[in-house]
Amino acid sequence: MHTKIKRDILMRNHLLGESSRFAHVDRTVKEETFRTPITMAFFLRLKLADHKSQLDFDLNAMSMVRFNGLLDSVMSGYTSQLRSFIAPLPFPLLQIARTLSFLWVFTLPLSLQTDNSGLLDHCFVVFFLTYAFIGLEVMSIELEDPFGLDANDIHCFGLCKDVMEDIYNIIDVVDGNYWAMKVRST
Repeated sequence: MHTKIKRDILMRNHLLGESSRFAHVDRTVKEETFRTPITMAFFLRLKLADHKSQLDFDLNAMSMVRFNGLLDSVMSGYTSQLRSFIAPLPFPLLQIARTLSFLWVFTLPLSLQTDNSGLLDHCFVVFFLTYAFIGLEVMSIELEDPFGLDANDIHCFGLCKDVMEDIYNIIDVVDGNYWAMKVRST
């Protein structure tokens, strides 16, 4: 049983399986790994819908509704984690962090004024802390606009292609290869 499930998931895998015929772009192993729980949830829903031939016992309607609700909750949590992994920080949070960072950098020499260390020590501390905080600021400015054409921006068109490939896979499983390729070519 486990071998069949694994084979079905790998068959829908872009890197190793038949899903590559629907591909718009090549994916990395990391991108394909993020898609595996979505594929597994799809197959689980298919097996649940065909429970009369897949299970040894009959499920009543309330059990199916409860199971679908639980699967929806799991997938909602998973997509929330993906969203927090991919999505940028909110703009007000960035502005507050930027303001506090500059306030820290500009008041640092004043806080060291009462310290009895030497001038060279103060210069060393101020320089490296300022360098670190300004470096963080430059990095946050680079990541501030996630929807551009830079190498570190979110590739929206690529995400749309991934969704389209998922649709082709679902059509292939439900209606067959002919209709999946017909939708792919239009």
